[in-house]
This record gives sequence, C-alpha cells and structure tokens, in this order.
Amino acid sequence: MLAFSYCDKLTAITIPANVKSIGDFAFKKCPLLTSITFLSATPPSMNGEQIFTETPLQNIYVPRGASSAYESLKGKHGISQNVVISEI
Repeated sequence: MLAFSYCDKLTAITIPANVKSIGDFAFKKCPLLTSITFLSATPPSMNGEQIFTETPLQNIYVPRGASSAYESLKGKHGISQNVVISEI
C-alpha cells in the first residue's frame, strides 16, 4: 500500500489508536517526515520491511508507559536504530 509514499510535504504524522496495521511502502521516501506519533499503547502490526525506507524519521512519540513496546521497531521497517522514542 502506497498511502503516503513519496509525499514531499509531509513533516509529521499521528497514527490514531484504532489503526491496527500499516502496509508496506506506506511512508516510503517522505523526505521531510521526521516525527510520528502513535496514540496506541500497542504498536500496530507492520506489514513489510519498507514502510519507512528512505524517510528520515528522528522521533517517535508514544503513550506513557509504551516506549518499551515500540523499541522493537528500531532497525526494522525502514526505521533507524537511532530514532528517539519518547513518551507523551
């Protein structure tokens, strides 16, 4: 699914708590996308290895108490090992 792929104006996104999965290539090559906020305490299922490929994510924001659940996303799905996960 190429929902927002190649979107050159997208800088931040919020994923609602009711989103249960994100498809491959959904945010591929979004050159300005540096932050994402997940509103669910449980990460959605990530269906593919190129969801965020060539997207410079720097920060992932998650609900309080959920950071350990989201740590497992680092190094997968195009998410850098260096991304900072912060609780909101």
